[in-house]
Amino acid sequence: MSEATQWWLHGVGRTMETAWNPLALVGTVLTIAAQVIDRAKTAKSNRRKCDVLRERVEMISALLKELKKWQCTPDEATSTMLGHLHDALRRANDLVESCQRKKKFWHFRNAQKKAGEFADLDKRISNFLQDFHIANRILILSLSKERFFIYALEILLDDGACRRLPKDKREDLKRYISGLTNCDSMSQDNQRVLKMMIRDLMQGDAASRSPSVVNERGGRDHTDDVLLTLIAQTAADIIGEARNVKQSKEEFQWLAQIVQQVLDLMQHPVARQLTRHVEMGKLLERLWYDLKDAIDIVRSKSVHKKFHRQQDFQIRKVGYRIEYCLQVLPVIARPRRHSA
Repeated sequence: MSEATQWWLHGVGRTMETAWNPLALVGTVLTIAAQVIDRAKTAKSNRRKCDVLRERVEMISALLKELKKWQCTPDEATSTMLGHLHDALRRANDLVESCQRKKKFWHFRNAQKKAGEFADLDKRISNFLQDFHIANRILILSLSKERFFIYALEILLDDGACRRLPKDKREDLKRYISGLTNCDSMSQDNQRVLKMMIRDLMQGDAASRSPSVVNERGGRDHTDDVLLTLIAQTAADIIGEARNVKQSKEEFQWLAQIVQQVLDLMQHPVARQLTRHVEMGKLLERLWYDLKDAIDIVRSKSVHKKFHRQQDFQIRKVGYRIEYCLQVLPVIARPRRHSA
């Protein structure tokens, strides 16, 4: 069998596997990502570029593990992103493998070409992830419309709607709730609303007048609003600072583009709905710390070229972490696959 035929069959097989179940490709992509990470650590040439690539692949690997963890519903966007990442990481693996040998003096003529290959690969990955983020954002915006009545009901329950019912109506509601069966098979939204109803009915006036808290019991934590505001303000500060830099404009503008997506998401009404998931609070807090690291890097100044090269590297590292949070937030909000 010719090499061309083998390559074609490999592509057909991967396409069929992905069409059947996009997440089936996650394991394969994670394996290639692990190889890239290991080889990047032992690079003998282009070590800084290999380090930057390793940082990004580590974030991609973490994103894929989240996809697997949350068992997201398979869709075309996931399938396309995984297929592109599979091909890009194979190229990345070849690239870091070629850096396992030390440079010889006659290899410096190829240094510019190699730098271009790293830059091109990074840009391709950015484009894949950007498309995936846009698709996920469209999805969660559509879900927010579908869940309008759930969100409205949660607001009423937060305000003690069940407790204010006449006594006979409260008793009727308690009987209806006690007669429910197979509650574990309910959707996450319905389970959360049911817990809020029970809490509102059972905990009494004192508990209802205390600030509501979002945790395993359900309800809303109003401190999430403060965190969203802090994230949005820090993001806006980074964008403003990035516009005024004179050195490393390309790196700063790349960071500003990612942070702008964070700001857009935080300023959208859907952001408050995202915080209703328990895991969201941890991720939002991590995002805020990453943004604070980013603005410290952006504001640091020096005239030395070595400092600017190190600053570029730091911008990429923190930018990849922010990009990871930006990708995972809508992943957690997506509908889940139900186990058979």
